[in-house]
Amino acid sequence: MSCSHIPTTGRKYPLLQPADWVVKFPRYMLELPEHVKEISIAYIGIQPRREDRPARGSHANLHTHVTSATQRHLTAKIDEWTGRTSAPLAPALWEKLYVETGYDFPDTEMYILYWTDGNFANQALQDLNIVQLHASLSIEDQRNVGIWRESFTVPIPRLETVYSGNDYQPGTASLPGAQQVSHAFTGYWGAARDRLPSSSQDLFEPEVSLPQPEFEKNTKARVISAVLTALP
Repeated sequence: MSCSHIPTTGRKYPLLQPADWVVKFPRYMLELPEHVKEISIAYIGIQPRREDRPARGSHANLHTHVTSATQRHLTAKIDEWTGRTSAPLAPALWEKLYVETGYDFPDTEMYILYWTDGNFANQALQDLNIVQLHASLSIEDQRNVGIWRESFTVPIPRLETVYSGNDYQPGTASLPGAQQVSHAFTGYWGAARDRLPSSSQDLFEPEVSLPQPEFEKNTKARVISAVLTALP
């Protein structure tokens, strides 16, 4: 099986793939049912506060996963929410993980949720209401444990995927009806852009210029929100 959703003709901007390109290793990309027009993804994190910030890029021995009673309370609430959310608001699938080592604080827990309808995703996340969930904690607990969410919706023509095998279906590859199909858009400069169906008509020029983030800002017990709207 080979991918059928990457335009090779009728393009405004040509593929970057060299002529007569032959892939050196098999690679696969995601192909979804025709009725799926977008994928919504939400990351929900529960993060303990640490005054001793880990060195960026350090990879020490794996950390034993230990959580506070407050953090267990929050994860129990989110576990309950994912279990009781009824169709059609329920995510099509979800995963849970935690940080053992690396760039972030050990014991940070994270949920990754996937929908194939942006409206259902927005309604579901409003129902969860993490601001209200955090506000239900005591003032001291609010200072010691943070909860955050990043969510976005990607139109299928702007979705890029690549897999080294088709024996494992992580994340979006496990959505109902998803298939990992073989392709030749890999192993050369610009291959990732070629794997975006919209690249046939769009150079993806930046729409806005964003300021540098303020990493040293004190965020104890603060509610911070930002919305970035992407063009379809």
